[in-house]
Amino acid sequence: VMDFSQAQRQGFLTAFQEAFPTSNILPESLLKGCYHHWKQSVQRIVSNHAVVPPGYDVDFIDLTDIMYNSLGSNAYDRAVQQIRDDFPNAKKWLNWWVREEIAGMIFRSKQWLKDELQAHPTRTTNSIEAFHRDLYRIVE
Repeated sequence: VMDFSQAQRQGFLTAFQEAFPTSNILPESLLKGCYHHWKQSVQRIVSNHAVVPPGYDVDFIDLTDIMYNSLGSNAYDRAVQQIRDDFPNAKKWLNWWVREEIAGMIFRSKQWLKDELQAHPTRTTNSIEAFHRDLYRIVE
């Protein structure tokens, strides 16, 4: 599970290829995006009333939940189009999340994750971030 930073993603892909040059496993199939960071991004957009007008927050959140949970691309595509139509000021935000390399890390209908990783209950990096915070506090 990792954040959606391009540098972190590229670092993992490079390290995997260097460590396992003869592997038949696609390193992308091991990348699972952090659910907490996805929902945090949704909340930030919802709180920006220039993007999501007051009173439409539940509609927007429902559409993003469909994006996340849909198993087939039809429901996902309809939710993406509905956001484009109903919330045009979310265009830049939405375009970033639907990029293939990002969508494949978080949205079920777009994921290339290995089945055992998809089914794994860990879906956030919070415990790792807490560990790093505590480690840095001890080192200081």
